[in-house]
Amino acid sequence: AHLQGNNTFDFQAYIKRSLEDDFKAVIGITPAMWFMVVILLLLGVHGWNIYFWVSFFPLIMVLFLGTKLGVVMAKMAMQLTDQATVIRGALLVEPKDDLFWFSRPQLVLSLLHLTLFMNSFETSFIIWVLWQFGIRSCYNTHVGILVTRLTI
Repeated sequence: AHLQGNNTFDFQAYIKRSLEDDFKAVIGITPAMWFMVVILLLLGVHGWNIYFWVSFFPLIMVLFLGTKLGVVMAKMAMQLTDQATVIRGALLVEPKDDLFWFSRPQLVLSLLHLTLFMNSFETSFIIWVLWQFGIRSCYNTHVGILVTRLTI
């Protein structure tokens, strides 16, 4: 929209390259995440309902991260309104580290990574238990808790 007419910029190729780079950074599984899985499996004893309570963590993190990213976008928009000049094809607002928690944008990415991992682990664990042991297993003593875990 803001590029000159004779530009050979290929938007689809740019998005594809960006997504491939981001995929490597966001989807990988770190040793800390495997450690968390082991701890969850060890703490999943009868009566604790640890999997039920852990399923709330991704929901809370999505709310926090979405709010923070909304604040970052609003602050960048406010910076844009302070500027009176328009340069065709140029970025007028640059994201700064001080817009993020503790001036670390990597923290937001790490929390997003953890949220994606926990959601996928929770869903795959539920599917595996249902596949291996059925709906009437010791993991699924309360079907209401199972439905709540899946909907969260």
